[in-house]
Amino acid sequence: MFRKIITSLTGQLFIALLGLGIVSACSIGSGDTQNHKSQLKNTQWIIKSLGGKPVPTTHLPTISFTSDRVAGFNGCNRFSGYYRAGNDAALNLGSLVSSRVACSSPADELEQQVNEKLAQSQMYAITRNDLVLMNGERKVLMTFAQARP
Repeated sequence: MFRKIITSLTGQLFIALLGLGIVSACSIGSGDTQNHKSQLKNTQWIIKSLGGKPVPTTHLPTISFTSDRVAGFNGCNRFSGYYRAGNDAALNLGSLVSSRVACSSPADELEQQVNEKLAQSQMYAITRNDLVLMNGERKVLMTFAQARP
């Protein structure tokens, strides 16, 4: 009888601790996501790489986010639009509008590549001082560094 009580109490304690651990893990993850969303919104980002390659230009593309708007420079023209960032690192960039200044090579090629990668972006991650934009399969499309104030 005593063994049954011990086993029962041990089992209950194990289940209680397991539940507490799951709840703690969930709250830590959502806090990190909220922190990432806050850092995403309140930071100017400057491109580091495009498709895994460094971007060699004097007119580096940038991107910044407010509560519901995204804006930036694609290497040739300015762009802006709406976006949504989900709790699961999902990123939905709405239709972006852009100025229409004619640019010569290589700025026009860079603009085209940046616009294509922005259109493919479905996820994001913030690691250290970098913003990484990825497609739905988590393939890295572009990496941005946090701008210095």
